[in-house]
Amino acid sequence: MRSCLNEGIPPGAINWGSLKNPMSADKLCLLVSRRCNLRCGFCRVNFTGMDMSWQTAKAGIEHYLHGLSQDATPRIKFFGGEPLLNAALIREIVNAGLGIWRERGLRFEVSTNGLLLDTELLNYFRHHSEVAVTVSQWAPLAASLPGVWFTVVI
Repeated sequence: MRSCLNEGIPPGAINWGSLKNPMSADKLCLLVSRRCNLRCGFCRVNFTGMDMSWQTAKAGIEHYLHGLSQDATPRIKFFGGEPLLNAALIREIVNAGLGIWRERGLRFEVSTNGLLLDTELLNYFRHHSEVAVTVSQWAPLAASLPGVWFTVVI
């Protein structure tokens, strides 16, 4: 695993996973919240109660965009814990995608348990077609299969 500190990026900004060349990835996953309102048993997130800052997100996104080929469509996925517990950061990043990073044509994904999707957030996402929202719920009947859950794209 690659150290974000060695790249000048704050820890937690980029989920390098097991990629040998992280910049060959077609999607940047930002763990925007280490909090959750459900804490499903299959979740592997280390819940620290902390949220990602704008500075960390911006540094990670700029690093990702810098290493991505110009003809690629950059995609950023927000996840957590529950990413909507840090909805203000998600809005800030999406708005920056329409502003300072407009020429790159960013696309976004939010994977949420859906409990925080109120009228305000639904209207925001409805008016931002560059954001795909996925609502996932744990499948109780599949409890013997860790990591199995139902997903609905709205």
